[in-house]
Amino acid sequence: MHRILSLLLIVLITSCDSGVEWKDGHYQVQWIDTYENRKLGYVLDGGFWIPRIGKTIEAIGSDENYVVIKKYEEKSGQIEFYYIVKVLDNVETDLSPGVFGPYDSESFSELAIAKKLPNLSVEFK
Repeated sequence: MHRILSLLLIVLITSCDSGVEWKDGHYQVQWIDTYENRKLGYVLDGGFWIPRIGKTIEAIGSDENYVVIKKYEEKSGQIEFYYIVKVLDNVETDLSPGVFGPYDSESFSELAIAKKLPNLSVEFK
């Protein structure tokens, strides 16, 4: 009986698939189970992953100051835009002080010019 349970546990553990699609310092886009499940997270030095922006990330870009994100919001069917100010994103004390959004396309375009945000340089298909 223990062998069957052990085998079943091994199958369940190894059946989950995942991948990292983009990295910039502590920030990374990863997916678990399906590629469409792409999320942005912050990886602490110990390897613990803290979610920043939920699924589904469609495009991303960054520079030394900002991370910009374009995502598809499943519930509303809308495209949303976010940006993160890296120096304000203190994930160890508060999960959201440096995360701004969601914005629609027009508002985000205006912000991108005013704040000199980086381009969305990586698209996920």
